[in-house]
Amino acid sequence: MSWETERLAFRYVVKRKLSPEKAFKEAVRRTEKKGDLRAFLKFLRDYYYLSVAYPGRGFEELFELSLKGNYPFVPPRWVEERARRKLSPRKPYWLRVNTLKVSLEEAKKELRELGIEFEEDEDFPFMLRLEAKPELKGLKPFQEGRVVPQDKSAAFVVSALDPKEGELIFDIGSAPGMKASLIQQLRENRGEIVAVDLSAKRVEDERKVLRWLGVKNVELIVADGAHLPFRKLTKVLVDAPCSNSGTYVEDPSVFLRVTPRDLRRLSRIQKGILKEVMGLRPEKVVYSVCSLFPDEGEDVIRAVVKGGKEVDTRRLYPDTNGTDGFFIAVVRPQ
Repeated sequence: MSWETERLAFRYVVKRKLSPEKAFKEAVRRTEKKGDLRAFLKFLRDYYYLSVAYPGRGFEELFELSLKGNYPFVPPRWVEERARRKLSPRKPYWLRVNTLKVSLEEAKKELRELGIEFEEDEDFPFMLRLEAKPELKGLKPFQEGRVVPQDKSAAFVVSALDPKEGELIFDIGSAPGMKASLIQQLRENRGEIVAVDLSAKRVEDERKVLRWLGVKNVELIVADGAHLPFRKLTKVLVDAPCSNSGTYVEDPSVFLRVTPRDLRRLSRIQKGILKEVMGLRPEKVVYSVCSLFPDEGEDVIRAVVKGGKEVDTRRLYPDTNGTDGFFIAVVRPQ
């Protein structure tokens, strides 16, 4: 077989920087051939190992090899050098119970009746741990916003923010709104959020997500995080644009779409946003990125946050925390 659809999808991932699902969908449309998405995703996971183990082989040969065996996940060398850590190829899948719409017990009962097996999380009762990704689209709990897919890393980020009833919280880089929705869930919509994102389309998508999840008291603003239209900030979540390298378990193609040059560009953007936020004298800042790299985490904090501030940092990894790779920094005035 020529694997025409898969070959084109691979080109879209590498050249257009599309996500695997979007690349595959576009390739199916262009070739008018169904293709094999599951095999394509496995190939993306196996690609780095196979391309080194079998140098000089073409796309078709590597694809055929991927179909025939189980190969270790091996990221590019530059990723291993920068991450400074052995990367796990596995992690759990997480669902969040949206208690704005349903009680924990009702949601768990509904999922069990649908045959979905899960474990309750010890850290966050509203997070449910699954060993495999379920098919959610046709399920009523998902359609009606009672249960939503969200990695546990988001719960750690929001927990670091420690939202209280009545507080005004600024969420910079808010879209698609999942962390904002969790903030409001934890305080039962009793408090306001000012949610900022650069993209008008993403803000409109966030509006739909918040409505779907029953979230209230969120003011959505289209603005550049590096040039905020405010004079003073209170409690702030900075969810900065990043490489998303922490999602490599679910999307190993991230390393086909991100380069060291991209990290340098993203680091400049992150520093610009955090510098703007710190200049507006916030009471507390939580800076978070879904990244494995110090370029987007420790280096950003070191460059922007100067003396007179208390800083606590934490890193999350699939093997130790069962989450996406994440960097979280909490900054407070001393």
